[in-house]
Amino acid sequence: MPNAYETCGLPILKFCKDNKIKSILHNTEGFHTDAKSLKTYFPKKIINDFDKIFVWCDDEKKYLIRNGILAKKIIITGSLRYQNKLSKKFPKKIRNIGILSSNKFMSGRFGPKNESPIIRQIFRWSDEKSFNAIHTFKFMHYELDFIKEIKKIIFLTKKKYNFILRPHPFEDSNFYNNKNFKVDKSYNISKFLSKVDLVLNHYSSASIDALLSKVPIISLEKILNKSYKFKDLDNFFPIHLAFKPKNVKE
Repeated sequence: MPNAYETCGLPILKFCKDNKIKSILHNTEGFHTDAKSLKTYFPKKIINDFDKIFVWCDDEKKYLIRNGILAKKIIITGSLRYQNKLSKKFPKKIRNIGILSSNKFMSGRFGPKNESPIIRQIFRWSDEKSFNAIHTFKFMHYELDFIKEIKKIIFLTKKKYNFILRPHPFEDSNFYNNKNFKVDKSYNISKFLSKVDLVLNHYSSASIDALLSKVPIISLEKILNKSYKFKDLDNFFPIHLAFKPKNVKE
């Protein structure tokens, strides 16, 4: 399972339990060290239902053991994603700038093909006071802010650079088709990183891929400081692996 979310991993876990299929949890996002994130990614009510739990770091393993999970069920794997051997030299000149998207709601690719993902998200939660409804609406506003800041950066550079956007795996890449930047549709993050000299990012854990490949990272965290923040990601390890300018001109 890629996570233990009610809207993703848990229905798969239930199916596995009902059909006596062994299950393994390996969160697609990891390196969680603060208590709040650990509670989110390893919910106590269901975590023991998994047959095995693959974790990214020792802090995650210790948290699980403190909460009653047998050590033999836990395996420290690190991330199974970081297996590429790409290692570039630090660029002497910047020509191609990559954009790592963390958006998921407005451009989501999981749903009926004849249905607008934006409209689907708006009507998704009937109780507008619920956390899921509030988070969805606010994160969609964040996604617009992210795209708006990317637009400012592209226009300020006056087409001096080539921009290539890498959609999040949950996104429909066709959502981004436009004349201002190219859209990367390669299946491997290494192929994307081989095309760019540096990347713009915020919440994406692909910062780790970039760092391992010696591709410099610029974070939009301070630029987006007035936008909606998902507090569970405040201590998300990858967001600190970057230079953080205060504004787009910097």
